Amino acid sequence: MKKIILVLLITGIIFTGCSNNKTQVKLLDNITHKEIQGTIIINGEKLQIQNGTVSLKKGTISISKDGYVTKNIEITQPNHIVYLSPISYLKVNTTSYNGTGIENATVQIGDRKEITDKDGNCIISPVEKGDQIIEISKKFFESKKIPIDILQGENDISIQFFTNNSAVQEYLNSLVFPYDQKNFSFTISIGGTADQQKIDYQFMGKVVNYEVKEIWDKNIHYIFDNNEPLIINPVEEKVKDQEKMKALIYARDVIQRILNFKDEISNLNVSDISDNKILIKENKTFESKNIEEEILMQATNRKIYKITISLTSNDIENMNINVQIDIE
Repeated sequence: MKKIILVLLITGIIFTGCSNNKTQVKLLDNITHKEIQGTIIINGEKLQIQNGTVSLKKGTISISKDGYVTKNIEITQPNHIVYLSPISYLKVNTTSYNGTGIENATVQIGDRKEITDKDGNCIISPVEKGDQIIEISKKFFESKKIPIDILQGENDISIQFFTNNSAVQEYLNSLVFPYDQKNFSFTISIGGTADQQKIDYQFMGKVVNYEVKEIWDKNIHYIFDNNEPLIINPVEEKVKDQEKMKALIYARDVIQRILNFKDEISNLNVSDISDNKILIKENKTFESKNIEEEILMQATNRKIYKITISLTSNDIENMNINVQIDIE
């Protein structure tokens, strides 16, 4: 009986020792820091990686993987992280005609595929050396196939995308712009700085029969009757100050023009577009000052519900103005 117990104890010690001799090793790409998947070779033995992790014995090991530099390493700690360096990898930058990064474009080389980030960049690692074809595609843009000779190490390529005008126009025609709605309400928020002056203002308005009929803020409420502004109070009092009247009429016309973007958008160059956003960037001049204008229109269920206009300028000190229009 004692011998049986002794054998069981020794066996338990042996198995415990074997268990403690193994550790979980996480394999990551040294460039992208993403998990490495598929088959690897450890000391000449093929193993499959699960979620970038493999169970290995502690000690000196040689790790080989297609597309990566073989690495010899001493594993002594549990939950070890090992970075493998790709033999060749590809950096891609995609932009529109005016240099705006194209987000969510699909970049494919061989059987490897990645999606560009908000700046239009992506990294594919590893990639095979030699002659390859890069394929880039995104909805509303002209697809491209570009030959490239992949060399050892880092390979960089910049690609300029152009919108598919017919696809863009078809999409725009399917959208419901504020201009298409007979009656609706809106809120306009203006914030930022210009000439060291802080701007923080919000007002609301109503469109009736396709025309801006009311504008109000926290202090005063105006309506327009036959193109003439009236103050809302117990009686609809006419605006007597002629300068104020001109300013109000001008403000209404500006708002009307903003809400009528549908008439203007087809003449503007679209920098980026997807099923739920349209981005337009333009350089304009105002009183001999250069102003960069960015217009972002957001849609849901094919209906424009928000327009954001950002104005910046190096010619006007600290100019950074945002105008946000919310359509109800």
